[in-house]
Amino acid sequence: MMKVYHLYILCILFSFTSCFNKQPKMLFVDNRIDEHLNKYISNHPNYTSILIMSSTRLLLHNGNNDISGVLIGPMYDGFIDSHDDLHVRYLTTYLGKQIYIDSAALTITNLKVQKCKEIAYCERDSFLLLDYGYFKHYEKDVFINFIKRAIVLNILVKNGNITNIEAFNADSIYLPVFIDEEESDE
Repeated sequence: MMKVYHLYILCILFSFTSCFNKQPKMLFVDNRIDEHLNKYISNHPNYTSILIMSSTRLLLHNGNNDISGVLIGPMYDGFIDSHDDLHVRYLTTYLGKQIYIDSAALTITNLKVQKCKEIAYCERDSFLLLDYGYFKHYEKDVFINFIKRAIVLNILVKNGNITNIEAFNADSIYLPVFIDEEESDE
């Protein structure tokens, strides 16, 4: 009888410890996506929330969409409002950051979306877009800033399995390149 009692106590203890371990081992269907998210978070410690958005929502600056994957970037206030078809869901808190996911990207996660928390938006910023010495233009548009700060994971799938994941800066493929005509004439 005493052994059964001890076994019962052990089962209860194991169930309590599993309740406290809410952080899943893998957030996504492929651990390489988790690794890229971890790296992105460590490279951007000031971001309070991260948005994972399907790349199918964007066209490349050449008008094509050759990218099949997701963008990982800061969750700025006003970003969701600028896209009528963007349906963002709260996924989890991970490494101290709120993670939100575009409904079109849900197929890459192992988690179920949760009730949306109040979003702790990242502080808006700007970047120098044009510098002609006498004229400087700082871009403050929330969408362009997201693209400038985001990374793209091009997820290559063959026969239903992820075969490769290529990561690169989103601005290199989604934003046009400005060429200084004075320098190009030389």
